[in-house]
Amino acid sequence: MPNWCEQIAHFSHPDKEVIDKIKEAIKNESLMEYTIPSPKDWESLDLHKENISDADKLQSELEARAKRNLERFGFKSIIDWQYSVRGTKWDIIEGNIIYKQKRNNKYYLKASFQTAWGAPFETFIALQEKHPELHVKVYYHEPLMAFCGKYENKKVSHYQIEKETIADIPLEIKKAFSFDNEFFDQLFWDPEEKKEQQ
Repeated sequence: MPNWCEQIAHFSHPDKEVIDKIKEAIKNESLMEYTIPSPKDWESLDLHKENISDADKLQSELEARAKRNLERFGFKSIIDWQYSVRGTKWDIIEGNIIYKQKRNNKYYLKASFQTAWGAPFETFIALQEKHPELHVKVYYHEPLMAFCGKYENKKVSHYQIEKETIADIPLEIKKAFSFDNEFFDQLFWDPEEKKEQQ
């Protein structure tokens, strides 16, 4: 199981149709597939449909398909392709629309979702290349590896969450995830330190 990276994303564009497509992709948990479609002719092996019981034959078939994929797409496995091209191994999960609205001749969308291991910067860049007038700002937080940051229009600000670096994390990121003094006190709670203070 991967660690899941929480994200709060803001999109804006003058065309309602663009925002509606992104909204649907997030609701359907297919933002990456919408942005960078999977190769249609990828050769995978479905063990449920292809009954190959001989281990040597199975290994040989896997190697042959991996070689053909490498020649055609530059990667042996679809996971390698997804990591390199989309920025993470799977599409988004837990897609949630917070709001969609129109202001000053622009359409705005705020949503939350999660991705495996980290934020998929490659997908956000590709989404902006697909829709050049699209503004994208994404706050991200991965609690188990203790990092957070912000992606905005092809620029990334990344921060490790450590006791010594709390002050370096910008207020807008802290607000996005409700990081307050109580959150950091619990995160860095040290029972030995507590004993010394008593």
